Amino acid sequence: MATEFSADTQPFATAVSLHERGEWEAAAQAYHHALAVDPSNIEVLHGAGILALQVGDFSTSAELLRRAVVNGSHEPDTYMLLGRALKSGGDLDAALENFFHAISRAPDWADAYVQIGIVFRMQNRMAEAEVAYRQALALNANSVEAHINLGNVLHLRGDLEAAVRHYEIALELSPQSETAATNRDITLNAQAYARGVNPVPA
Repeated sequence: MATEFSADTQPFATAVSLHERGEWEAAAQAYHHALAVDPSNIEVLHGAGILALQVGDFSTSAELLRRAVVNGSHEPDTYMLLGRALKSGGDLDAALENFFHAISRAPDWADAYVQIGIVFRMQNRMAEAEVAYRQALALNANSVEAHINLGNVLHLRGDLEAAVRHYEIALELSPQSETAATNRDITLNAQAYARGVNPVPA
């Protein structure tokens, strides 16, 4: 669901080229120049917001993406990116609101449900997180992230067998996933302790 950039100003074209080549510092300067030329340009705000998110400047990313929304960008990916910036910056309620905006515009977007589940888990709303992850899997049964996160919630809830099952599905889909392998082994150890037997090697 990537947004297609359509701005044709030279500073913006330069910024996009630098961004795509991974020259992030120069790209940030070019985006800044482009915004000085046209402060309300949605494509420039969107691109600059993505870059700020990539480099971990979450407050700047959220500010830029909010400006994109104010200026008329109501694409689901804009709300998704804004939600991610807000989540990473700790504003969980605002993040959740934007993820739901994304869902309202793209109801079949499994990744948005995964993000909703992550926020619910961060808020200790485990039952709602589980529902969100299951909805993500209903839309995309091959979502490795959804299987891992659902496994995490099931582990915390005490359903260790089901948690292992989802970690193993994640590993079938992505055999190199260290997170799925580590979480599976931790859960298998927890099962072993619960049964009073020696844990499996990590």
